[in-house]
This record gives sequence, structure tokens and C-alpha cells, in this order.
Amino acid sequence: WLFGVRIERQPCEFPDRRTVFISNHTSMLDMFVIVALGLPNSRYFLCGFLRWFPPLWLVGRLIGIFWTAPQTQPKRRTEIFHNAERLLRRTGESVFLTPEGQVTWRFNKGAFHLATNLRAPIQPIYIEIPRHVDPGPWFGGDRFNIRPGVIRVHFKPPIDTEEWTLDELERRRDEVKEFYLEWHQELEG
Repeated sequence: WLFGVRIERQPCEFPDRRTVFISNHTSMLDMFVIVALGLPNSRYFLCGFLRWFPPLWLVGRLIGIFWTAPQTQPKRRTEIFHNAERLLRRTGESVFLTPEGQVTWRFNKGAFHLATNLRAPIQPIYIEIPRHVDPGPWFGGDRFNIRPGVIRVHFKPPIDTEEWTLDELERRRDEVKEFYLEWHQELEG
């Protein structure tokens, strides 16, 4: 609102059970769009470096953000995901995270590991931010040069993970990545 950005979203009924919400991740605007969606009974994963911004740290603390460690710290990342899984299993809460590093189309396994272990459906979300609005990623983009316009949020039906096993985790991750690449082409085309 402050920058003249409107969010238009497809109608979507979210699953009425614990869900792993995922989306593409192309812009620093993504986190604001996701929070604006009002995902039910959900916690969020966010890059740990963002907690050094006092307002984000405070909001994160209040809403129970899981702060991730960099890819260069795999043991710490694994510990964070194990702790998140235990908490989500105990509380029944849903969780949102982006398996994709910003604008890389490389998908990490964490979201799929959580969904498999929790037997939670994955709710795919695609955030379409036009280039004339998009300031880009946190680093390398136009930082906070947000311009007025419309951001569209799209949904696909939830992906059932009941039959998934950890042995096939990389294959499942790659299938969802391909699903997102096709979705991207569909929206661009």
C-alpha cells in the first residue's frame, strides 16, 4: 500500500490440516506478499541474516520465525529443520518456506523433507511480480526501489505427500522444481 503495490490473488481454499506452503522466490517483496496472504496457523522460515534488521527481528520473534543458516553451514541448517519439525509436529502448525534460493531455480530439500516426515500436503504458490514493480533480490537488485503496480498470486492444488519416502526425496524435489518451471513458462507464455 505504502509503495502503491496491490496484490491480486486467485481464490484458493487452503487445506484444513497442517500444510507445507511453498513458493518461488524472486524478490525481496516475496516475504511481504506471503505475510499479506494470511496463511492459516502458519510459521515461516526466513534467512538468518534478516534478523539483523531490528524491525524484522522483532516481528520474527513475535510470530515464531525459523531463522535459517547459510548453505555453507549444513549441520546448523539440519539442526534448525529438525527443531522446526519437532515443534510443528507438537503444535500441528503449518509452515511456509521457499525451497528456491533467490532467482536461482535451484531447489533445496528442506521443504520436501519436512513435508515427507510430517505427511503434510505441499501447497504450491507462485508469486508473479512484474519487472516494472520488482526491486529484485535483497542483494544485486534495486534494493528498496519498489514501484507501483500489481503483484499476482497463483495457486495450484495441494501435492499429496502421504506416500513419499525419504529415499526418494531428491526425485520428489526435482519433480516439484520441474512443476514450477512449467508453471513459470505457462504464466510467462
